[in-house]
Amino acid sequence: MSPVSRGRKKKKGAASVRPVRSERNEACGEVLRGFLALVEEPDPLQAEMFASDVLGDEWVDEDGDAPSGLELINYASGKTTPAALALLRAMHVIGVSEQHREVAGRAAEELAEQGVAEPAWGNSIGKVAVRECWMLADVYGEDASLLCVFERDGVAHGLVALLDFTHGEPGATDLFPITEPEQTLAEMREKEVESDGVLRVTGVPPSRARRLLEDAIQDTDSLSESDAESVDEDFAEFRALALARCRALPEPDPQAGPAPEASDEQRAAATEEFLRESGLDATEEIRRCARLIVDYGYDYDPAAPQRVSPQKLTIFFAEQLGSDSVDPEVAEVLPTVTSAWTRWAAARNELPEAAAADVIQLADEMGTESGTEEYDDEDILALFDHDDHDDHDEEFEEDPSLVDYYLGDAADAPDVATLGDILDRRSFAIPENHITIDDEYLELDPRDPDDRRTLVVGEHPEYHDALDDPEFAGDVEGVNPRLFLAIKEIVINQLWDNDPPEAWEAAKRLRHSGEDRDEILRAIGELTTRYVYVALTENGELDEDAYRAALNDL
Repeated sequence: MSPVSRGRKKKKGAASVRPVRSERNEACGEVLRGFLALVEEPDPLQAEMFASDVLGDEWVDEDGDAPSGLELINYASGKTTPAALALLRAMHVIGVSEQHREVAGRAAEELAEQGVAEPAWGNSIGKVAVRECWMLADVYGEDASLLCVFERDGVAHGLVALLDFTHGEPGATDLFPITEPEQTLAEMREKEVESDGVLRVTGVPPSRARRLLEDAIQDTDSLSESDAESVDEDFAEFRALALARCRALPEPDPQAGPAPEASDEQRAAATEEFLRESGLDATEEIRRCARLIVDYGYDYDPAAPQRVSPQKLTIFFAEQLGSDSVDPEVAEVLPTVTSAWTRWAAARNELPEAAAADVIQLADEMGTESGTEEYDDEDILALFDHDDHDDHDEEFEEDPSLVDYYLGDAADAPDVATLGDILDRRSFAIPENHITIDDEYLELDPRDPDDRRTLVVGEHPEYHDALDDPEFAGDVEGVNPRLFLAIKEIVINQLWDNDPPEAWEAAKRLRHSGEDRDEILRAIGELTTRYVYVALTENGELDEDAYRAALNDL
């Protein structure tokens, strides 16, 4: 979207003997040349996006190589060109700091008084009116797409923020402007209809939208480097633009304070309520397990401790499997109690039938396949015990558990969230490690590429006859089975290995928008097919940078 090419990575090359100041001036001059290309552009949104992108470079730059907003303002203030005035007009609106906006505004007026020509959009930039705000959110309270619609000179545009409520407070995983908000809203409504009640579109008061946006951006700003890996690079590019649109919205709703810490009496009462209403036989082990789940809800999600969602379940299981504080007796009943809790919480939260069925199925599957019923708890916990891991290597090779299959190489994960993301990614790639082919039940090891290939083939019994026929060279209902499965295997391997990581990020974005697994794999597969075809027909090499960029745009 930028009129000039500016890489975010430091360029390698011979050491320069020129003064550092000269290098800084060159960098500022490059940005100014970018604004020169926008002087005659009629749409001020293009200038706003470019200015935001420039400030995004500063936001992600840890080494101080990118010129700061103030440097650019000071540099442009010393010029008497239309490009300089264009930069200052844009920074007056998009600048993140109030001080920088004021300095840019004064400098712009001084240049205008000297007779410097205004850019085509000079009188309209920043003059936006709020039209409406909408949100497409899942009923679990995990993810949402926030659409804020603005109008300028009779033309509408919008800002979309992808919000993650996994830990209660919103975090922004992506931000981007759109030029056809009516179409975006129509797509949101279509997703709602197709979701069978899992997704809902609601109007959001602009003051509430501003609170969500500002809190989400602040949350993402505070992420550590490892946690920020899940944030799309568009966030940096359009962060300043999003903050500018926040300022166009009404004053934000009051910020909610932290939820009060639940007392031991509250937790005990919640435990008893669940046991009484679920009908479980409240043995000592079940009671302790129920309290474990209740404590997790209050500690992890204090504002909504009884909220139930797929991501919350995934993290809970990963945390318990990686904890050395869970007694074997409690671990043994964990699947049963978690399934009962999920049913109880889904009913209590009045989840729609489809949403309740999905999360209940996930709880049942994770409980059944967690290995806690078939394998000694210490065997599972040994996966995460660096000191004792070698003592169990031979045993795991003979009789691996689901934990071994999906998380056996994740013992060094820095935190539970990372562990949960690994489990989510690999479970998405290979939902089950067992299949039936020709009436033969097979339990396979998804860590093994050959077994993964078999699992991919097992998902498509409609192609088995064609694959068994060595002379078959046609299509099955318009699909070449061998090509289709080969491409799908490539995509599955990319997701399993997280190589390239852009594949998983694309999958999560598509899933967030309401696409199901088959649709997501098909979309990535179509992209993969195009790049593989080019590699095979042109130079024999896959253009990895272009492929990664295409995944980012998916």
